[in-house]
Amino acid sequence: MKNLLAILALLISQSAFTQEIDSVLNDLLFEDQELLSLMEKTKNYQFLYTSINYRNQTYFAGRDVGIDQYNMTGQISYIHSSGITAGLAGILYSEFEPQLNTTIASIGYGKSFNKLRLRASFDKYFFADIDTLEESYFNSSLTVGASYRLKHFRSSLNFSALLGPEPSTQASWDFTGYINLWKKGYQKRLRFEPGISFLFGNESVLSTTAQSIGSRGFLDNVVETETLVEKYGLINTQIRLPLNLTYGNFDFEVGYNYNLPRTLDNEATPLSNTSFFNISIGYLLDLGKK
Repeated sequence: MKNLLAILALLISQSAFTQEIDSVLNDLLFEDQELLSLMEKTKNYQFLYTSINYRNQTYFAGRDVGIDQYNMTGQISYIHSSGITAGLAGILYSEFEPQLNTTIASIGYGKSFNKLRLRASFDKYFFADIDTLEESYFNSSLTVGASYRLKHFRSSLNFSALLGPEPSTQASWDFTGYINLWKKGYQKRLRFEPGISFLFGNESVLSTTAQSIGSRGFLDNVVETETLVEKYGLINTQIRLPLNLTYGNFDFEVGYNYNLPRTLDNEATPLSNTSFFNISIGYLLDLGKK
């Protein structure tokens, strides 16, 4: 169980950080045509983005592990016109001891080609010493991804290699759309941004086979063989229904999220669907302004 929690905690930790940076890059920098026009004229920009995200319930890859707790994610990210990104994030769980459970440092590079954006990043994880998570399982990850936008629609595909003594992989595929409910330029707007994401990963399945090799009277002599098989497949599907307000350099979000976790072969009972609310506030600072 400890190994499973470590894997799931890393999945949610990385998703909270790398997807947030990708969302900022696309929503604030690479989607709005008015802002794009301004950026094309300057061709040299740098931004600092900070945010705090609160979730009223904590689920690991959509799974309820029996701990009723909220979590908070704080981050600071640097974005440069050369394509370089860097960031630091911390994740706090209300019922863990210590509460500040995971810290993530990241450095990456991204490049846009019209409506397509490619990116790569390296993330280093620092874990608190608690019973439910061991740092030795994974300590870093390497992620590559691509995003494609078409008017009010975006799709993102990410693949990550979790590095450490027990390496693993994960992938996510996101679809996001948006509807402008109110807009005055690129600095004042209210959007409804529904989305769906699919999380894929490895699972270890222990299978047992029995073989009869002869008989002694009425009883067969049976030999059992255990085989550990690694399978790759869908772990969780998440539906997101957020409202996002951008006002000047600030952005605010409130959303409802619904998880449909898929029961893995090594999980005993069918999993229940889960849901939570999130509230976030972010601030984008233009370091290029004089």
